[in-house]
Amino acid sequence: MFDTIDLVTATAIPAPIQVFMAENMEGIVGAATMLGGRRGRELAQSIIERLAVGGEISASTVRALEALRALLALDHVHDDSRDEAGFFAMINPDDPVVEELCLLTDGYTDALDRSGLRIDPRPQKQKAA
Repeated sequence: MFDTIDLVTATAIPAPIQVFMAENMEGIVGAATMLGGRRGRELAQSIIERLAVGGEISASTVRALEALRALLALDHVHDDSRDEAGFFAMINPDDPVVEELCLLTDGYTDALDRSGLRIDPRPQKQKAA
């Protein structure tokens, strides 16, 4: 289905997010698919491919990483106009996969933080002039 890419050896000194993605590739793609359908799966696979080329992580990849973080962290599940709301509604809260999703999301967010790539999801308030 999806080609295996060795992200850990793709760069001389991989960022923590590259290592995390390499070690959790299947789980990330599965979680993204569960929470975002085809678009979620394609987002996760695109990020995996981008990180595999090595070198500096581009601004567009950082935006994709943040989009994946928002998907995994359920940032948009309460917005009925978004597909994520429907996918989230289909998950039984008692399903053991929920705990796995939480642990995966925590690890992903931690790897972003350690890579210096974490974007604050809260909107910034404008200061009055």
